[in-house]
Amino acid sequence: MYLTDEKIIDLIVEYVTDDRYKQAVLIDGDWGSGKTYFVQEKLIKSLKDKIEGNAENIENVLYVSLYGMENLSQIIEDIYSATLEMFFDKKLGEGTGQKIGKGINIVSKLMTTGMKYFNLDKDDLPKLSDVKTIKNCVVIFDDLERCSIDINQLLGFINNLVEHNSMKVIIVANQSEIGKPKLISDLPHKYSVVLNPNLKPNESKDKGVEQDKSPLTKKQLQEYTEQVFSEDILYEKVKEKLIGLTINYKANINDNYEEIIGKYIKHELSKENLILHKEVVISIFEKRQHSNIRTLIFALIAYEKILMIVSEIEFQPNQFLVEQYKRILCYIIELSIQIKTGKQLYSWTNSTSKTGMVYLGKGSVFGESVFGYRFVDTYLNTRFLDSDEVKSIILSTMNEEKVILTSKEAENSLSFNRLYMWWYLEDEQVSVLLENMLSELSEKKYHPRYFKDIIIMLMQLRNQNFSPLEYDNLCEACVNYMQQRLETMKDGFTAENLEVLSDDQEFIKEYNLIMKPLFDVLYKKDREEKEKINESMDLDKSWGEFFKSSCLENKSLYTTGHKFLFYVNPEKVIEKLSTSTVNEIYSFLDGIKEVYSFSNLNDFFKDDINHINKIIDKLNIEELSNNKTTKRIALEKLKVKLENSRDLIQR
Repeated sequence: MYLTDEKIIDLIVEYVTDDRYKQAVLIDGDWGSGKTYFVQEKLIKSLKDKIEGNAENIENVLYVSLYGMENLSQIIEDIYSATLEMFFDKKLGEGTGQKIGKGINIVSKLMTTGMKYFNLDKDDLPKLSDVKTIKNCVVIFDDLERCSIDINQLLGFINNLVEHNSMKVIIVANQSEIGKPKLISDLPHKYSVVLNPNLKPNESKDKGVEQDKSPLTKKQLQEYTEQVFSEDILYEKVKEKLIGLTINYKANINDNYEEIIGKYIKHELSKENLILHKEVVISIFEKRQHSNIRTLIFALIAYEKILMIVSEIEFQPNQFLVEQYKRILCYIIELSIQIKTGKQLYSWTNSTSKTGMVYLGKGSVFGESVFGYRFVDTYLNTRFLDSDEVKSIILSTMNEEKVILTSKEAENSLSFNRLYMWWYLEDEQVSVLLENMLSELSEKKYHPRYFKDIIIMLMQLRNQNFSPLEYDNLCEACVNYMQQRLETMKDGFTAENLEVLSDDQEFIKEYNLIMKPLFDVLYKKDREEKEKINESMDLDKSWGEFFKSSCLENKSLYTTGHKFLFYVNPEKVIEKLSTSTVNEIYSFLDGIKEVYSFSNLNDFFKDDINHINKIIDKLNIEELSNNKTTKRIALEKLKVKLENSRDLIQR
């Protein structure tokens, strides 16, 4: 059972204000469960407010993080630092002590606080030696499991504070990880001890049972090492004496949501959207059974970063932009939870799509889905974000959806729209609508954006053994009409619009096999569009400007297709450079800069390497410049850009 934050605070206030309680309190919770956030943002403030004037023997509340501590003297110094902070708070005003900081030379601390200005005498300060006898305070020790001091020695020290200094102590820890920092030290030696045959880790305790002679697996070795060198047994004995109350802590995302937004989110638009969609965010966390405060903070900060870029887009009607805000938030939350739990939502590696419905898990045709954005995955995993690309993708998505909305009335009569939830219909109705849909496809009444959903629906029907369906014949007929439609259209519809995003490989394999004729048509049209940059080499004048404009128009195509200079003929490039003006060379260079504009080129353009090398090898600057200074400078800049790009791709 997990208590509310308010109930925990009431319990701890009762503990620290009642002299009968002589043992420490342990707040136990998993990493990321929000323990430290609760302590720093709620508990300390509440303790100060509620015990002031109400507890005769409590004067101070001190907070000490044990993270990385290697010896007890460091803890004493930190307690002293905390004591100094409290001293200056009382002398100079609340919050002044925070300026002292930890790990700074004492003299520096005194200078920082301006003792002379406030007419304070050095003798007024608490003495370091007084720490050993300090009383009348509550000390909160955080990050117990991240301390390098022997856990039992540390607990003995804390027990001494409780028993002999009459301190009220609160310990904050993840008990399941206690002793781990020490466990991983000197592992080779520990492994050698465990592998000693005299220990016989696989030997059965039952004499009548045959012993397992097989070697230890890696997992068994790790588990047995932890067992042999664990401090759990002694820790439990010391803990039993020291700890009087253990509180199992689990953050309530709903209760902390608005406070976290107030603390970590800076821009008003971000705050407004996050408050507006609070129920959506909470529902995702609950559905995934995840309550990690750090995950929430991680996701919200990422959302603000992306929202600030998307909010710069001007688009009417505004409802489309508002919908994008919500979709991006949902995807960031889903993906953040997957990342923080060591899972991957979907791998975009083998896809050219930038957005689309991501189907979650096995059996994805009937499973959950979320609208995904490739740039979100890139940002959360690498912290790389191309603002212009993000805006371009969002604009493209909204324009497509606007077209759909505009034509929705005319399309409402299409048979597929009645088939979309076919499982609510009678079999006879489904059969009639399928026949009508095929007829409508032959009349080119469907925009290609329907094609993916139509085929998935047919796959659903087949998987449910829909008896009146002649699946193979219907699929083939549908794909034939779709192919004819794609061959005649000129609105920039690409293969990525037909891709299905799922990790269910059997489903993907079957879908791609059915759609292959359509992919082939679109790949051919796509290739022809990309190869237009070669047309610039056939122009007598302004070839550089044509090349540059092609790069600007098709940058996203080259990036998603993972090929750019792959489409260029190196011999023709050198031929054009030999007769080009300086301006044409710079235009050619600008086009290359436009496409090769980011640092992780190795993720996209490995296929360009051979052509880049051929151009560099043939780029004889002295010969091509023909003794003209400015042309030589332009060619040198071009060569440097090509060499730098090659190095990034090969990195």
